[in-house]
Amino acid sequence: MNRRFGALGTLVLIASLTCGSAAQEEKPLYENDFEQSELDKVPGDFLVLDGQFAVKNGQGSTAFRLQVSPARKALELYRGDEVTASATYEWQPGVWTELRLQVRKVKDGEWRVEGKVWTSGGKEPPAWAVSFDEKKQPVAGKASIWGSPYATTPIRFDDLRVTPASEKP
Repeated sequence: MNRRFGALGTLVLIASLTCGSAAQEEKPLYENDFEQSELDKVPGDFLVLDGQFAVKNGQGSTAFRLQVSPARKALELYRGDEVTASATYEWQPGVWTELRLQVRKVKDGEWRVEGKVWTSGGKEPPAWAVSFDEKKQPVAGKASIWGSPYATTPIRFDDLRVTPASEKP
């Protein structure tokens, strides 16, 4: 199992150092492959002075994200950091915007990721605006919501709902 670690802030490593003979094979002063470290925890020999640190599972994440990009006038569907689909959408400041992201199994070995957007108070579009077919089974994870302020405009979230998707098209 591959694991990686991530840190924000200042990290101090506390380790015991011993001196050995130069004739011996050179060994690192400190080594940690994080295989035995507990996920979502700080390893016992680490001291975090500032920020956040945790061991995370590094098994290829297929995280999907549906994003309104006002500067590009687009609705974008991401897989990790890659845009997999895009549609024209002009965001209106001061108006609530609704988004729906769905990941569902279409058949054995195939999943479909779909997204749509509309102005709150309006009717939800019947068709998905963006979609992407995925061959790898999406990794189970946690649903999350986040935003990046556009021109320092505050971002507000309301009425977040996560429901199981139907396997029917």
